[in-house]
Amino acid sequence: MKSLVCSILVICAVSCNKEDLKTAGNISTDKLYGKWKWVQSTGGFAGRTITPQSEGYRSSVEFKRNNTATFYRNDSLTNQSAFTLSKDKTIFSEDPAYIIKYQNGGLDQVIVKAKNDTLVLADNVNDGFAVQYVKDK
Repeated sequence: MKSLVCSILVICAVSCNKEDLKTAGNISTDKLYGKWKWVQSTGGFAGRTITPQSEGYRSSVEFKRNNTATFYRNDSLTNQSAFTLSKDKTIFSEDPAYIIKYQNGGLDQVIVKAKNDTLVLADNVNDGFAVQYVKDK
């Protein structure tokens, strides 16, 4: 029960509604590609929200068409990983959605929202985080 409540809080905290989760499996994966600036992360066991201001650093990720994800902290490269996209069930819904599976062993992330200039990825685990990004121009 606690895991279900935490999962619901994560979804609500990033302003997603049930319809976002239902349509997440129908998104255009082309929206994923590009560089994204971190806005906030919400979740974890305590349901906390962290931002660049509260943590004292900036973070970004770039998803490249060669299926490589590159992670930056304060504009310095911190990690790089190949990834695959697969459509599968998630902990959030029985309806299939796109999941990013990182080859370096990072947590699988569900593409909750990829619309306009907003990207929301949620860890596909109980008590995980949902991470909100804006498109880097």
